[in-house]
Amino acid sequence: MSDDDARDTFFFATRLAAPREAVYQAHTDPDLFSLWWGPDGVKTTILEHEITEGGHLMYRMDGAGGPVMIGRFDYVDMEPPARIAFDDGFATAAGKTVRHPGHPTWPLAVRNTVSFEADGEHATVVSLRAVPVDASSAERRSFREARGPLSNGFAATYRRLAALLAATHPPPDPSEESDADGLPL
Repeated sequence: MSDDDARDTFFFATRLAAPREAVYQAHTDPDLFSLWWGPDGVKTTILEHEITEGGHLMYRMDGAGGPVMIGRFDYVDMEPPARIAFDDGFATAAGKTVRHPGHPTWPLAVRNTVSFEADGEHATVVSLRAVPVDASSAERRSFREARGPLSNGFAATYRRLAALLAATHPPPDPSEESDADGLPL
């Protein structure tokens, strides 16, 4: 990895109190995904889904006082239940790639690689690595400058997942807790 690649890479990790298969399923089952993806106050609606390597997912986010946004994941690699890689971006309702509605220099696509590592029988460490795809220097700079908001957004999103998993897969040991605010890297 070059210095530029390292500088342009965002990392987030969290520990969730649920088995790896359940955490992976929450990332790949559209009905579950819509219950937790996005910041607090946002309702996520799945518009299209073919969650397979070479497939895509389109979703709409409403609420939180911002504009309606349509997101699109294009799945480039899947290794159940260990890893998912997808290009994340924004789209029109017809699926055409567009810029982030509030950030004119945001990259058109960000490659996210999400890894799921079992931590015992009833917990999973989720590690996310994100890097802009074919981005200009202005787009890479915009991405680098957003590290704080990205960290806060992923922490809020994964707190929602932790709550969902606690309701659907309660740990056998009540002292097990998720650390959805992110692990130090």
